[in-house]
Amino acid sequence: GCQGTGGLNELLAESQPWIGTTFRSRASGLAAPTLAVTVLGFAPMAVPLAQLLPQGLPGCAALVQATAVQFAVPAGGALALQVALPYEPALVGVTFHQQVIAGELDMSGAITAATSTNALRVTLGSY
Repeated sequence: GCQGTGGLNELLAESQPWIGTTFRSRASGLAAPTLAVTVLGFAPMAVPLAQLLPQGLPGCAALVQATAVQFAVPAGGALALQVALPYEPALVGVTFHQQVIAGELDMSGAITAATSTNALRVTLGSY
């Protein structure tokens, strides 16, 4: 991830991605107030965030080609994420990617800086 006013933006897995369970991860180091976008996709990419958003800070990058996005509001500089994984044996071995893009807000709600976490590469498994 990259550095924002809340610290180093970091995304860590908190559970194993077993089919039939809920995969959990946690983003931290997010500034307050922030509006976050969780990005899920099946392919990686590497595009400097400043090419996508004029507020993108140096060293920040979009690392996931978006298939699905979800908006969220972090609390206390962190964001708990969950992805329900269906029990479908054909999904074993499928890989998806996850990242959080954060827009730091000023008092009027305008985005003053855009930052990003690292990306997770998650391969579904069975036990």
